[in-house]
Amino acid sequence: MSKYISTNVDCQSQPNTMVVCKSCGSNRVVRYGSYKGRQKWLCRECGRVSTANGAKPGMRIPAEVVADAKALRKMGLPYSKIQEKLGRDHGIRPSTATLHGWFSKERGMK
Repeated sequence: MSKYISTNVDCQSQPNTMVVCKSCGSNRVVRYGSYKGRQKWLCRECGRVSTANGAKPGMRIPAEVVADAKALRKMGLPYSKIQEKLGRDHGIRPSTATLHGWFSKERGMK
């Protein structure tokens, strides 16, 4: 089960900002350790644990990265070039299977 927290600002640079749960919208969220340098949060209302990474609920990668990948694919770039560009621009290098999943969802195949 994927779990995420929604926030409009970087919580590490501004520790007094309001963080809300993406799942239930509650503001009863507390720090819950860290993973790979990202702060994890626990929602006291629904019990879900997540990171404030800017991704939509159920996704690990921010929507802007997915949008960039789709735009590059529409330009005709192969998966390997898309992976290289996303790695350079966003520091994220999704697998070929992940890219294929994103592009298949757009065409309505999944």
